[in-house]
Amino acid sequence: MTTASHTVSRDRKVLKVIDKDGLRLSYYSIAGYGVLFTWISTLGGGYERMPKLSVTIGVLLALFSIGRIAMNLQFDSFYGRGPARWRRIFYLLTHLHAGVWSIYLVLLVLVFELTINTFLAWIYTSGLCASIIISSSAYLYTNRTFISILLLPSIIVLVLKMEMNHGLMAVCLLFFYQFLLRQAAYLFAVFWDRVELQRSHRKKLVDLQLAREAGDAADRAKNEFLSTVTHEIRTPMNSVLGMLTLLQDTELSKVQREYQSIATLAGESLLSLIDDILDFSKIMSGKIRLESSVVNLRSLIEEVVEMLGPVAHERGLELSYICDPSVPRRIRGDADRLSQLLVNLVNNAFKYAVDGEIILEVNMTFPRVDVGLLRVHVIDHGQGLTQEQKEKIFSAFGRIGGGREGAIGGTGLGLAICKGIVECMEGGIGLISDECTGSTFWFTAQMKLFSQQTKAFVADSKLMGLKVLAVDALPGVRRALRTEIEQWGVLVDVIDDYNKALQVLRGSARESCDIDLVIIGMNIDNSKDCLNLSSIMAEDPRLSEMKQIILTSLVQRGSTATILHARKVPQAIFVTKPIHRSSLYSAFVQLYQLRGEGEKGERLTLRKQEVTTRHHAILLAEDNKVNQMVAKGMIKKLGYEVKIVANGKEAIGIIEDKAFDLVLMDCLMPVMDGYEATREIRRREEGVDRHIPIIAMTANTFEGEETRCFVAGMDDFLAKPVNIEELAAKLDRWLGEDVGQIGVIHSQRNGDEDKGQSASSH
Repeated sequence: MTTASHTVSRDRKVLKVIDKDGLRLSYYSIAGYGVLFTWISTLGGGYERMPKLSVTIGVLLALFSIGRIAMNLQFDSFYGRGPARWRRIFYLLTHLHAGVWSIYLVLLVLVFELTINTFLAWIYTSGLCASIIISSSAYLYTNRTFISILLLPSIIVLVLKMEMNHGLMAVCLLFFYQFLLRQAAYLFAVFWDRVELQRSHRKKLVDLQLAREAGDAADRAKNEFLSTVTHEIRTPMNSVLGMLTLLQDTELSKVQREYQSIATLAGESLLSLIDDILDFSKIMSGKIRLESSVVNLRSLIEEVVEMLGPVAHERGLELSYICDPSVPRRIRGDADRLSQLLVNLVNNAFKYAVDGEIILEVNMTFPRVDVGLLRVHVIDHGQGLTQEQKEKIFSAFGRIGGGREGAIGGTGLGLAICKGIVECMEGGIGLISDECTGSTFWFTAQMKLFSQQTKAFVADSKLMGLKVLAVDALPGVRRALRTEIEQWGVLVDVIDDYNKALQVLRGSARESCDIDLVIIGMNIDNSKDCLNLSSIMAEDPRLSEMKQIILTSLVQRGSTATILHARKVPQAIFVTKPIHRSSLYSAFVQLYQLRGEGEKGERLTLRKQEVTTRHHAILLAEDNKVNQMVAKGMIKKLGYEVKIVANGKEAIGIIEDKAFDLVLMDCLMPVMDGYEATREIRRREEGVDRHIPIIAMTANTFEGEETRCFVAGMDDFLAKPVNIEELAAKLDRWLGEDVGQIGVIHSQRNGDEDKGQSASSH
């Protein structure tokens, strides 16, 4: 049996499917032969005109029909013994069957001429030929033989009749015969091309599935590797940074303290690098997940600005933020990822801004009632970027030249990570940069909104109509002041020069258009002009009663000149930059003796205190000896008693014998890990009116680790390396005391600005 030259045409599985389909369709031709022969023989008078030939033809048709049906019924057993042999016998019977029918067609032409019987037989035969080249298109020569057997004898007989009508019919059948031969060849080629294509597609699908499985396996191996490496690096880094923290409180010379500070910064940079690599790995593998929780957007922005403000001041820069009043207080999103975006973009601006200021602008549009599009712009007035730098700035490991120190340092992952996070938030990221005026990096992110918001901040009505003059050389600070204060009903005028400000003040005093309050911004690199203006106002009888707010950096606030000035000019209130609503309103409350319905408080301040002994016992479960020393030193420094065990089994045993107020539980330990130990402790607490707070300590920072700890029954989570401030905050939360060595003066904000209250409303 001749088939195509494709490799697939020799595939037994493919040929079996083809043969089975051909077998199924053969029933129609068998039935057609029998029905039409019976009709012509009886109703058409065929038996009357040629009784013996009709009986002979009928018997032969019946025998071949029975043979073909028998082969159909015994297909599986017969085909299994030899597909090629089955194919030869089946198509031999098919051709013999067609030969008998072809003889019958010739007899009809000879006996009935061109009557209805002959035309009915030819119509059926034409349809049979057309259908066979489709149903058996896999076998070209078989189809050609079948068509030739059915049509050629009739064509020859019609030609030999030597009559006009018969000749025309012969020509028509001959053209039809040629058409069928060509169409059979075309369908044959198309059929095997299609089968080959389907097989190729199936193979590609299998290959893709295998490649996907291999890729998933590689991702799992990579994640396991990163998890292991991260844990193995974080564990000794916990020891290093912990020891450096303890070393900081010992007697050190100036040079030694500088070395200690550099070593701490290097360790923190290494941890930051590890976190960047992990985040980038998640983004590349599509495994990054966003949390969905209640976010107090303004508080989050203020915390980021407050955290990065001292960094900006160290670099000789001002950092201001301008939050549009339309931005809702509460949204639903991932607070950690939003904070990461803001920190990365502001840190990126630090690299390019040589002097002046960095401005963080936040606003929101509302494409739907329940969705807001957050828009953030970070503006610097640095040297700007070239077109080449713009093209690769968001690429992974894209380190470019320029900036404050020649070549921009870092791994080049920060903006690539930002791009991945923003895409997960269904937003975009980009920049606008000019080599002369600086750069603006921006991003958008979709945030879900709440139908009901917390009560908006309302300033004291006594501030309505208050006249304020804001003096600062930087436009960002002036814009931030105006945007914030004007929402309180205060009338604000801004001036960028100290001398002009003094002239305006004296002019208003002469015209009895008193200005109620002056806000003076202290230049980051020159505090003298600000303090001089304040002193002149205090010494001028016409201006001495005028209230003052002086904006300073944290370093400037602690300088000798500022401290002496504060004693000399008691009507001046000092507010630490970067300014935000809570600290600024607190100054107004203090100056005008308001009731403080708004936000009042001070900037987070750290101060050393004497170690106070507490009557709380803490159990530390940690297998690493160095980490034991570090954690013990921190806990002792905070004034707590501590007992150390090396694994979870020992922790369970000692808890049975002695009462502890809190457990610090390492997650990965020999014998029994922290998860299993916690589950056992919680099981034993069932039915007992006691619950020991357990805080997880782990070097594994992969997403889902915190959830795993909570599912095991732990109450809180600390990522290694643990610093003393974080540890103090956790102990303070669960033991309900002020932290020992580190005293924290918290900003007291109104309920809608407080994170904890926001979370509880959720």
